[in-house]
Amino acid sequence: MAIAQGKLVESVVEQARSLNLKSRLSTLVLIGLFALVLFFLICSLMMWAGYRIGTGGSQMPELMFRMPSGLMIGLLLLGCAGIFSYLAAKEYADEKKTLWRPLAGAVISTILGGLAFTVSL
Repeated sequence: MAIAQGKLVESVVEQARSLNLKSRLSTLVLIGLFALVLFFLICSLMMWAGYRIGTGGSQMPELMFRMPSGLMIGLLLLGCAGIFSYLAAKEYADEKKTLWRPLAGAVISTILGGLAFTVSL
């Protein structure tokens, strides 16, 4: 009897760990996408600053979005908007009161992603 109870407890603990990872997966993906956006933004800024220092002239800061990384930043932000929209739909289905946070994130990510995508073309 004790062996069966021990196996049941281990099974419940394993199931709880698996469920916790599944519930946090969208948040972890969102954090990863945001980290990639920051990475590409910092790389573009460093390339723009190096080009500006190397030429000795003044270049517009929008040139850092005209590099291929500007297109990547726009696409990653639009991906973040999709994940925020998924989170908003999930909270709407659960009838939670905190619906405005993911919706605001989706709108802001869509605007910034569209702006970065448009400037990069």
